[in-house]
Amino acid sequence: MLQSPAVGPIDVDLHPALPGCMTLLPHLDAHWREVITGRGLDDLDLALYPRGAPLTARADWRPATGHPGGTVEAMRREALDPFGTAIGICNPLFGAPALHNVDLAAALCRAANDWMAANWLDQDPRLRAGILVPVENPELAVAEIERRAPTAASSRCCCLAPARRCWAGG
Repeated sequence: MLQSPAVGPIDVDLHPALPGCMTLLPHLDAHWREVITGRGLDDLDLALYPRGAPLTARADWRPATGHPGGTVEAMRREALDPFGTAIGICNPLFGAPALHNVDLAAALCRAANDWMAANWLDQDPRLRAGILVPVENPELAVAEIERRAPTAASSRCCCLAPARRCWAGG
């Protein structure tokens, strides 16, 4: 069902903090839960955006504990409400799409997309999200796009820059 167009600014560059792989365990099947816990995987920050780097968040948006953009309430208070934002598109900076193990990348992207929908998108009707996909495997990426795209809150596909080279064969 189509909703009436939003009136107001659209922020296409919101970066909610995904707390880590352990948070995704409820969204993974038993095999991948065992892989994540057995390997002790938790943070998959992208090297270009380490959590403490100044460019990752305004200084006045850094909480005393936790991560900037770590809660829906913080996102409302700091990025949506003050600017009258009608739509905010969330793009978690999560390293799963860059993993070379495409099956693990696909499982974590799927789990992150499901976590995002359940914990963010369902909490504020203004929020949408890019779909995280495993960039090393076009078939798995398309499967995830086809799975998430029918939801009203999915707005686009998030591909890391190297994906263009991988998918174009160059």
